[in-house]
Amino acid sequence: ATQSAPFLVPLGIGAHLRRWGVPADRIVELDWDRSHTVDGLELVCARNRHFSGRGLRRNTTLWCSWALIGPRHRVYFGGDTGYTEAFA
Repeated sequence: ATQSAPFLVPLGIGAHLRRWGVPADRIVELDWDRSHTVDGLELVCARNRHFSGRGLRRNTTLWCSWALIGPRHRVYFGGDTGYTEAFA
């Protein structure tokens, strides 16, 4: 079977995926509060409290949580986040 599912990632992460061999046309990079719809499911790149990278290259890409919005249900995946006012 041909793989065609997109890779949805925060801004800046696409470069890592391309370096690892993921075709560029399957990578969708999103800024905070932006979304992309896949087969009727809206995926929102949501803000969270975190950071990216290590050492001198810290914070050169975005990080995010994900909100999944379907026709009947909504799911929030916070991932590895700390508490933030965005939860209020």
